[in-house]
Amino acid sequence: MPDLPPDMTLARLTQWAIEAHPELEGARFSILADGWDSVALDVDDRWILKFPRHQLGVEGLRREAAVLDVVRGAVEMPVAAIALFEAPVLHSMHAKIPGVSLLPALYATLTHRRGRGIGAVLRPVACHRPGPCPGFGHRRLRPLARCRHHSPERLASPARPHQVMG
Repeated sequence: MPDLPPDMTLARLTQWAIEAHPELEGARFSILADGWDSVALDVDDRWILKFPRHQLGVEGLRREAAVLDVVRGAVEMPVAAIALFEAPVLHSMHAKIPGVSLLPALYATLTHRRGRGIGAVLRPVACHRPGPCPGFGHRRLRPLARCRHHSPERLASPARPHQVMG
């Protein structure tokens, strides 16, 4: 990851956060993720604030908020409700969702059965045509991305029900 620009130190990000959200005065701030496009802060283990590093990060943050708005209504799992704020600098804020991040090392430990269960939950947002996702009942979505697992031939065949497996 690149070094934080001088204006994106933890102290500076905390200052911007408190300027925008005075109710956070006295909260505990820490850098949660220092990515190429943005820096995410954890605030009191309750809130996540994300500050874009550059214009591509700004566009990505706006896109993330819009996509998650669609996803939230399409899946039966917690999805961050991202609010965007323009001042003092563009940033987002959302309640922290309890749990752990599924990092690549954790993906490697997933059983095939658990992976299929996660896939079944996420399939409605991956299908590449409007309408119900095969095997996922009544859900109707506007497509977000092309799903590499659902070829046109497979979509034309009768759907088999999918189950979320524990």
